[in-house]
Amino acid sequence: MSIDWKRYGGHGGGGRQHCPLAIKAGAVGCNLEDSIPATGKLRGAIDQAERVRIARRAAVEAKVHFFINAPDRRFLQNSTSQHDDAMVAEALSGAHVYDEAGADGLFAPVLRTSL
Repeated sequence: MSIDWKRYGGHGGGGRQHCPLAIKAGAVGCNLEDSIPATGKLRGAIDQAERVRIARRAAVEAKVHFFINAPDRRFLQNSTSQHDDAMVAEALSGAHVYDEAGADGLFAPVLRTSL
């Protein structure tokens, strides 16, 4: 079982409160959404990385392998005509920050293979 926090990330502590419960229930991973449910705006990389760290800490404390996916929805929230090298660079920069925080994967929907 894997958990997607998109709908629930704005209620309570997100990963802080829900990850330990999800792990206890048998989840093997989560998708820590980078958008704020109430506004749809994207979280900053530092804020998102902290959420990843909290989820990773919960997994380490529970002594389980827990796959943490850190999506980057900037491409989804912008028209493909707005996708450019700067946007790709921002996504890659965030990916490095999330990796250092303990994420296992990065999901960038609607990312074009050529600009």
